[in-house]
Amino acid sequence: MDLKILSVNDLHGYILQDDDGTGGLSNMAFLINQIRNEDPSDDVILIANGDMFQGTAISNMTNGLAVIECMNMMNFDVMGIGNHEFDWEIDTILQYFDGNTENGEANFPLLNANIYLYSDDSLLTVFGGNVFQYTVIEREGIQVGVISYIGSVYSSISYDKVEDYYFDTDIVDSVASIASDLKDNGVDIIIVNIHGGTTSGIENYYYNEQLAELKDNSGHYLVDIVINGHTHSYQTGSISRYNGTPLLMVQAGAYGNAFGEIELSIDTSSMEIMDYSVKLVNVDSAGTNYDEQIETYIETTEAGLEDTVLAVAGETITSKSQLEPWTANVMLAATGADIAVANDGGIRSTGNITAGEDVTISQLYEISPFDNTIWLVEMTYDQVMDFISNSYLYYEIADGVLLDSSKTYQVAIISYVYYWNQLDDVRSDSDIDTGLYIRDLLIQDIEIKGNNGELFSPYTNPEASIDLQWNNSPDD
Repeated sequence: MDLKILSVNDLHGYILQDDDGTGGLSNMAFLINQIRNEDPSDDVILIANGDMFQGTAISNMTNGLAVIECMNMMNFDVMGIGNHEFDWEIDTILQYFDGNTENGEANFPLLNANIYLYSDDSLLTVFGGNVFQYTVIEREGIQVGVISYIGSVYSSISYDKVEDYYFDTDIVDSVASIASDLKDNGVDIIIVNIHGGTTSGIENYYYNEQLAELKDNSGHYLVDIVINGHTHSYQTGSISRYNGTPLLMVQAGAYGNAFGEIELSIDTSSMEIMDYSVKLVNVDSAGTNYDEQIETYIETTEAGLEDTVLAVAGETITSKSQLEPWTANVMLAATGADIAVANDGGIRSTGNITAGEDVTISQLYEISPFDNTIWLVEMTYDQVMDFISNSYLYYEIADGVLLDSSKTYQVAIISYVYYWNQLDDVRSDSDIDTGLYIRDLLIQDIEIKGNNGELFSPYTNPEASIDLQWNNSPDD
């Protein structure tokens, strides 16, 4: 029998088609439907690696429910947890696996084998829900075990969203234990899903190298397939093993541009893998063909969202960095701080801002998809200079402020950066969480420009139009 394992990683909410009717999740579904229909047997397993929601207006504005509903229609079998599942607080995602259909519900389980609560060292789960360490999927008499882990990505999550949890990154020992038990109980194929990877080659990812060597008590290799994610890499590969089938691995890019396909030819009498193939399927190969049910749902959902026109663009933005000075200036104007600091990664796209075209709220969700707020921190000159020397940051200094070694400064810092280790000796109880969401401030600034009849030209005219939004003065 031929068993097909399909995988999607790092979708980031990109479910809409491009303007030419290609590249959407409905187009991906069309291709997956074709694979399912190639053989009348039930021979397909569809796995989501993680980072499925955060990143687009339609996903963010529905708290990921639009993506969940599409995944249900595509008959996903299982999903793992990525770092961006924490962006809205992990409970936002867990609600879709709690058994309560009133708040939306996934028709597939969520897997977690290594995210623990600090409070009692228990695995993150939903009691009575649909969250497990592993799952076993049966296809035409073949038992397939899937175990899922989050990789070494703790530092990529805003600390305030993950401070109650820790990740056990001793993944190999965990797999050895769980996979051995599964094999002892009749499971034939073991798949390990890890939201983690490396850009230097899938064979070089340290977990994959170690998993390739794992054996059971009988000397048979334990793991057959590894699905990776997080680095947005387009990778297929295998690690040869002495007197055994190679470990097969795949990571399929990001944003719904591709999915992985691993095909195993299995002798069902011995359950041995006789042949195999690993490839990436480019979603553009669907052309304008799409799954009608899914596309209708997406179009209906999108039409129900309020996508207000804020202004008209006066220029085309070709690089994310072109938005940085304007973003920092908005932070300064809204808080009255002396210096504004944010990380390059906080701006996720250009928003497709195009000269002469409308700028809408949905584009701002693509530019700034994270729910980052602004902290105000008092810093000395030396602390400021050390801080802004970090190459991963950008900053702006307010008009009239001169850096002087004898002075201290109020610094507006994006919440994700506020928790970086670099500030461990700077943070104090006097720091202020303004509660101001950066995306909301950016939306408000553009709307003011639009109401004033100004074009939105953040690169050539990065000045902020927004007024002070934070008042630290005591109430009268």
